Amino acid sequence: MSHTQMPSRLVLFGLGLILLANACQRSATTGGAGPGGLATVFDSTADTVFARVEGEVPAGALLKLIEEARIAPAADDTSLYTEVSEFDVDAAGRPWVYDRPSNSIFLFSADGKLLRRIGRQGGGPGEFNGNNGMVVRKDGGLAIWDSRNARISFF
Repeated sequence: MSHTQMPSRLVLFGLGLILLANACQRSATTGGAGPGGLATVFDSTADTVFARVEGEVPAGALLKLIEEARIAPAADDTSLYTEVSEFDVDAAGRPWVYDRPSNSIFLFSADGKLLRRIGRQGGGPGEFNGNNGMVVRKDGGLAIWDSRNARISFF
């Protein structure tokens, strides 16, 4: 970096800090009312900024959640997952779920029944040391990239 570029970058950095400080000092500020009379309200506490909508939501704009499927293995099932870090659904409607703590993939039927548990922690065949991305393949299988094991596994 040349010496002529450095001062301009410092000025931009300083300006960014000033803007951040001003944003953090504002508490419960309202950005004007938008469509339908709703306003966005920003609240800040320490290093966290919350944004929420304030106002009356028109009845026609309310959405309802409709359950399509429930994945709930029995409570005594030892294959329960604890932290879902990725969730993909194939063309047959089967969810593939990656559980980070166990480094396992769970395959469920379209109606939520556990079909198969794949893998565990490790570096051998069928074992994972992480999930850097999963993709459902056109043939209904799954590919998972495990960079810590330097491989892509296909199921």
